[in-house]
Amino acid sequence: MISATPISTVPVVAANMLAGKKKYRVLRDGAHTRTYPDGYRVYRIQALRPIYRALHFRVIQPGELGGYISDERCLSQEGDCWVDGDAVVLGKVKDDAQVYEGAFVDETAVVSGCSAVSGMARVGDPLTHDSQGGGVLIDSAAVTDSARVTGGGNKDTIISGFSTITGTCHVAAGAQVGEMSDLEGNVTIAGDIQVGGGSTLIGDLTIIPAEGSATINGEGLEYINESNPGVPLMLTMPEGDTSLLEYVDMVVGEKFTKRGMAEHHMHKLHGMPKDAYEESNVWEHVEVEYPAMTNESRHFIWTDREEPVLRISRH
Repeated sequence: MISATPISTVPVVAANMLAGKKKYRVLRDGAHTRTYPDGYRVYRIQALRPIYRALHFRVIQPGELGGYISDERCLSQEGDCWVDGDAVVLGKVKDDAQVYEGAFVDETAVVSGCSAVSGMARVGDPLTHDSQGGGVLIDSAAVTDSARVTGGGNKDTIISGFSTITGTCHVAAGAQVGEMSDLEGNVTIAGDIQVGGGSTLIGDLTIIPAEGSATINGEGLEYINESNPGVPLMLTMPEGDTSLLEYVDMVVGEKFTKRGMAEHHMHKLHGMPKDAYEESNVWEHVEVEYPAMTNESRHFIWTDREEPVLRISRH
């Protein structure tokens, strides 16, 4: 009986025909295999057809080598998702998601939508998953640099809504970050806490809920520990809708050396010309949202999409 020719030895065009028009093939020969001390083995992928990726990503041409996956279940043959560079995926990448550079996606994680996981970012953690339950979902969001997103808390940790996690930030134990929010620097968010409304958290911060669940919605906070670089300000948020900035003022007071800023998106008034915004009574909306800040300096800014933002500076 004649044995079948291994697909890894077949030229790309012929391999595409043999594979049934698949997007990529897995190269399992020794030159394209990596074995790690933890015991898992991954294999390099090779494109079998053009992959027209969105945003600024270039087109992947047939024959190009990609990153590493443990098996074909890790990277969908549908959509324009791709694993590139030295990135390793043990979990699941689908839709139009991109994982590249030296990023690592563990088996407990799913990267979907228009997500980008890059740099030395790590998504998923088998230790927290095995002992505490909960996986990781990255859905149309960016995780880069040395950021980490891990599970735990018997609840999925979710980054979504075109949010961005950078630096050495860590989101864990069922926390959720969404609605175009940004975490930068050395920020840790853990537990049953939701960050949304375009919130911006920067610097040396660790935020957890006191009990139950807590919410950070449409606020900005920056804290750089100049006395002890890298040592975070520990904040235990009370349950409910307490303003983060008001809470910081209450528990830290004058020790808090940089106040940060609050942003309030005025979507209700969308469509008014700029002059009309400035002459309107939008400040009354902010007085309701941030009653302790009515004496702070404030001004309007406009985004590229002409969506108005009223920024309150705290110094």
